[in-house]
Amino acid sequence: MPAEITKNGQPRRLRIPEEFARYILDYIERRKIAPNDPLVRNGVWVTRGVSTWLRNLGWNGSKTNHALRKYFGYLVAKQHGMEVAQFALDHADIETTQELLRRLDHLGGGSVRLPKMRETSTNERESPAKS
Repeated sequence: MPAEITKNGQPRRLRIPEEFARYILDYIERRKIAPNDPLVRNGVWVTRGVSTWLRNLGWNGSKTNHALRKYFGYLVAKQHGMEVAQFALDHADIETTQELLRRLDHLGGGSVRLPKMRETSTNERESPAKS
């Protein structure tokens, strides 16, 4: 599987649950993905799809996927501590993670709230925005 490269040019290493790892390995085998092939054919399509899904849930702003990553880091830091959040976000420097928490604490007055989510059925599917 090709390694995602970070801003500093280093490969990204991320621990994932075993069940998810098995799912990915099965996906790679079914799709006959070679070591240097991308995991998904069109990453832009995936990014747009996630962005559309988040907007339909009530998220706004121009960088919904990045906002979701920040929110994830915030929740990890609040629940498990700064060092775990640093590892989960793959920040080389803990000051980056600490600054993220400071900014989100400031914006939310100590907490960050998700927008009100609408109920969706498990059969409902969101399609990505067309370009």
